[in-house]
Amino acid sequence: MPDSGSEAPDKTETVPDTMKKMPDSEQKQQIYKYVLEKGSITTAETVEILDVKHRRARAILLNMVKDGYLRKEGAARSTIYVKIRKEDNATWFIVFTKFSQIISTRLLTVLIMCVILQIEQRKRDKRKGIPDVRRTRNDNTADWIVKI
Repeated sequence: MPDSGSEAPDKTETVPDTMKKMPDSEQKQQIYKYVLEKGSITTAETVEILDVKHRRARAILLNMVKDGYLRKEGAARSTIYVKIRKEDNATWFIVFTKFSQIISTRLLTVLIMCVILQIEQRKRDKRKGIPDVRRTRNDNTADWIVKI
């Protein structure tokens, strides 16, 4: 209660972190609230809560995974869906970054090997007297010129 009659009580409420990012559909909101309360949800529980068929419940849960609200754990009958944490996104980013570095390194290695092989082939051809037949486009005409 305020000390004086002229002051109005503060009616603003702080919104919890979990409420900042709420799904847009009512069904997804019901699932999300359930997960916040219980910690996880299964497809069977979703069927009961939303009164939908098993296939529809699974589709909604997978959409929530795709949209970044939930994370899928387990497989087949032991599958549960849990709230995604900030750490999950960071871990995924680190794994993705390391994976892309490995791919980049391998791709770069393959490209370098191809260049080395072409250089070696040209050296062999030059020793054998085979002309270099790389084609370049002449800027002045539409003809192709063969370098010899």
